[in-house]
Amino acid sequence: MKPLRDVLAAAAIGGLATLIVLATPAAPWLGGLSADLLFLARHATGLEPEPASPSPAVVIAIDEETYRRPPFEGLPKVAWTPLLGEAIAAALDAGAVVVGQDLILPTSLESLVPGNDRPYLAALARGAAEGRIVLGAVRHQGERIGPHPAHRMLARGEKNIRLLNLLTDADGVIRRAPVVFGEPDRTETAFAAELVGRALGVRAEIAENHLILGPNRLPLDPEGGLLLDFRANPRAVPVHSLADVLACARTGRTGHLEQAFAGRVVLIGSMLDLEDRKVTAARYLGRRDGDGFAGRCVHPVMTSVYGDALARQTIPGVMVHARAVNDMIAGSALRALPPWGAGALVFAFGFLTALLVLKAPAVPAAAGGAALMLLAALGALWAFTAGVVTPWLSAEAALLLAGGSGYGFRFAVTDRDKRHLRRTFARYLSPEVVEELAASGRAPELGGETREVTVWFSDLAGFTKMSEAMEPDELVEALNAYLSIVTDAIVSNRGMIDKYIGDAVVGVFGAPLNDPEHARHAVDAARECHARLAGFAEERSRSGRPWPHTRLGLNTGPALVGNIGSAQRFDYTVMGDAVNLAARLESLNKRYGSTVLMSGATARGSGAADLRLIDRVQVVGRSGPTDIFGPTTGLSENHLTAFDAARQALEAGDFTRAADGFAQLGPADPVAARMADHAAALAADPPADWSGITVLDQK
Repeated sequence: MKPLRDVLAAAAIGGLATLIVLATPAAPWLGGLSADLLFLARHATGLEPEPASPSPAVVIAIDEETYRRPPFEGLPKVAWTPLLGEAIAAALDAGAVVVGQDLILPTSLESLVPGNDRPYLAALARGAAEGRIVLGAVRHQGERIGPHPAHRMLARGEKNIRLLNLLTDADGVIRRAPVVFGEPDRTETAFAAELVGRALGVRAEIAENHLILGPNRLPLDPEGGLLLDFRANPRAVPVHSLADVLACARTGRTGHLEQAFAGRVVLIGSMLDLEDRKVTAARYLGRRDGDGFAGRCVHPVMTSVYGDALARQTIPGVMVHARAVNDMIAGSALRALPPWGAGALVFAFGFLTALLVLKAPAVPAAAGGAALMLLAALGALWAFTAGVVTPWLSAEAALLLAGGSGYGFRFAVTDRDKRHLRRTFARYLSPEVVEELAASGRAPELGGETREVTVWFSDLAGFTKMSEAMEPDELVEALNAYLSIVTDAIVSNRGMIDKYIGDAVVGVFGAPLNDPEHARHAVDAARECHARLAGFAEERSRSGRPWPHTRLGLNTGPALVGNIGSAQRFDYTVMGDAVNLAARLESLNKRYGSTVLMSGATARGSGAADLRLIDRVQVVGRSGPTDIFGPTTGLSENHLTAFDAARQALEAGDFTRAADGFAQLGPADPVAARMADHAAALAADPPADWSGITVLDQK
């Protein structure tokens, strides 16, 4: 159930992180910043598409140069109408499909200087008659502010006037252009959409949350806004200084103007340091106003006006409208993920991070989280190159939130069980096995299970007599050193210390973690233990402190393993017939003159080749026979062959031949010597019902 618990917990954490990220006031800010940084990343990686050539939109800029060149220099802007009229007429003459004026002139000098506006009014009248002029107005605090009445009249009224308002997001950044505005008595297209409709000769329509412009079908957001595809490339929208355009027209260089304006949408607007500046999604691209200037006709660029220090986060409003025109004509506006898609994306990263934190160790989980963050960023950039804006920062915020929450849940719930496992089994198992047990997440509960294990039962021969001859402090020190050797041999071979009973040690292999090779590990531990104990005994003997040998019994079989005890106090232990038989085998070492005896199940399960079958016995309390094996350390192949021949003679009931065979091996083999005595006793008093099994009547 714990894997399912982790998945459900990860889903809950991911869902909560998604809710927090998307439902808080920070959500629009994160979503907007996601888009803004994608523009920067696309530009920095060289993935920004090449601009259309030629650009559908071109700008005539009322820039700082215009203010510093005659005839504009020193002239109040209200008096510029005749100059603007000349520029508009020049653009119309050059073949502009439509001219849009992103400039509101609510006042006029006509009453003070009669005839002052005549060139401007003539240009408006001509443009209106040809359907090639659109003036701008704004809606401010519910009031519509538009051109001077005379200008409105010559432009043929409201049909050639459109709102310049843009859509500003909650963080004050413009990322979208409006398509239509609802007026009290009508619905009208926005400034850029009107220009595009006239350029394409179609009527802008809204259907199924899309802007339809002839063959182009552009997705709109829920507020009816068009997500703009801002570009860093200065050639994306060519810019011409108003002063240069006017000078070009007055010098009769019509070819230059036709090359600049023919067949294009011409927008006239301010490009000044302080006037009509907009914070847009292009704010991190570091554009300078002078970067987009096209080839000059008369006046060279005033380089003193433009410099790197003037790179800024704002762009002129007319450039936003020009970008909208280009996107609408090219059909290249961006698409944002729908709310359900954004939610699914954010949830996916929150869920995966939480699951990673709950399942993986800390370092791999942190590395995986970093990889997910990189994936979110790279995936967002890839989607952006395809025109889709994803809330990747929201996904990363959910990732971080879910990661922190996941670690909190892990510490409070998941790792609490693991800490308990570590505390419980640190005394019994090697650190490596303890960590495996903790990683498995299987905490033994009160009660147990039956599984096949190999049980270790060892005891010191003559310990009681030795302990009576030693001082208590010396005995404790020596016994601790001895038990440390036995314990290390068991736990280093994936075994567990079940209990200490004085000098006796009970161990188990194959629990609490399942170990298919528990028998082999038990035999390996026995070899290691006796090798180290031999060195320990030799060292004590050299100092005049002899140490008795250790008797060991190993048995493999089903046993009850688990936490046994009361609800208040219990121990993880092993119980059952397999344990009893291991104890019997340990005791049988006294009868057979051996130090290690193991059951046939252990011998066969270990796969060890250096073992020999010693006898077949029936111990007290068991109805069936048990094959007992022992190690063949130091014995030759001929010796082992002769021993097995004698054993087979014994099993066949030829006690005399068995006794003779064992006797010949006895001096070099204590086990053979004991078997010789056993066979001789049977030869002297043969049993009537011999079955080849030695029946033991003592434990």
